[in-house]
Amino acid sequence: MTVISEFISLGEDTEVALYRKMEVVPKVWDQLAPKSNIFLQRTYLTVLENFPPREMEFAYLVFYQNKKPAGIAIAQIQLFRANQNIQEEKEETGLLGRIGSFVKDKVAEKISFYTLVCGNLLLTGEHGFYFSPHLKIPNQVDLLYNGLNGVLPKLSQQGIEVSAILIKEIAEENKEAIGPSLCNHYQEFTMQPNMVFELDPNWRTFQDYVDRISSKYRVRMKRAFKKAASIRKEPMDLDAMIANKKRIYEMYLGVANNSDFNSAELHEDYFLELKRAFPKGFQLTGYFIEEELIGYYTTIKNCEELEAHFLGFDYEKNRIYQTYLNILFDITRDGIVANVKKIVFARTALEIKSSIGAEPEEMYFYARHRSKFSNRLLQSMVEFLQPKSPEWIQRSPFKK
Repeated sequence: MTVISEFISLGEDTEVALYRKMEVVPKVWDQLAPKSNIFLQRTYLTVLENFPPREMEFAYLVFYQNKKPAGIAIAQIQLFRANQNIQEEKEETGLLGRIGSFVKDKVAEKISFYTLVCGNLLLTGEHGFYFSPHLKIPNQVDLLYNGLNGVLPKLSQQGIEVSAILIKEIAEENKEAIGPSLCNHYQEFTMQPNMVFELDPNWRTFQDYVDRISSKYRVRMKRAFKKAASIRKEPMDLDAMIANKKRIYEMYLGVANNSDFNSAELHEDYFLELKRAFPKGFQLTGYFIEEELIGYYTTIKNCEELEAHFLGFDYEKNRIYQTYLNILFDITRDGIVANVKKIVFARTALEIKSSIGAEPEEMYFYARHRSKFSNRLLQSMVEFLQPKSPEWIQRSPFKK
């Protein structure tokens, strides 16, 4: 595999350089990557590249304007198979419902193509690109659009025929500034919101949080803690993670395979390598009943944010010990102790996450298919195939 292409001209004194290995990306990347986001920095990207999700490849783009570095972007090349990535629970709603499910399944079976994803399929948030602030937003979008299109022929020469481009994802707070320019080139759509917990800067201990929640939710929290009283909760060092590696991965797969949409399957050594790369910033906390690991959660400290990363648990034990609810409370505790501004809880389980204080943040995706015909149908196709958003009630545990 060729790891670097020659510079690709984008016109008007702009260029993009394509790299396929982080080890050959020049140091200009480190100068451009924002210090406030470890997910765009070399250390994390190297771990992900060396221990990638199944069938995922990578590309790194460095943009230049007037021969000066102007921005960076990461891209993940993933084979999207609709009938494998989308795992919607079937509802038997009479003859028409069964016919509708059959048709959707048959359509999904036919949809399989390589997608160039500007962003990170393992995370929720804006982790795909960064441009020098002196560039105006329309210029940034034009550079990104032209650059992503410009590398496609080079990828084709390397045997990768990309059919679609996906920019994942833009937060609600930035949509007004960047969304209109992106819509000039891409179809816009949304999925489930990101659940984000903005922590009160005055909280110093978990008890400060407890004091703010209403009696109804405090009773619920105490009940969950009581059910989990026999659980030993233990941050696991590298040796403990290695000893429990098989069980950790088994429970991860159990949760991943139970989700409506599974965009990528982790490498079984991904957690171990994160721990080696970020001995203090990455944490895997195990839940044990005697010597049996029945659940765990992982977090990554991303500067002023705590990323609630992947987790796993035994579903039968969860019913007994309320493992998942305890995990949400313990991540909240970790965030307060770490003195971060917010906790990113990502998607899924929206209502229960809101019940501990997280609020929904809409995220916007931008997609384009290379076929003009397919691109015109893209919006309808996405709406047809994506899992239905569950009905849920936004909760708030705090005193009025």
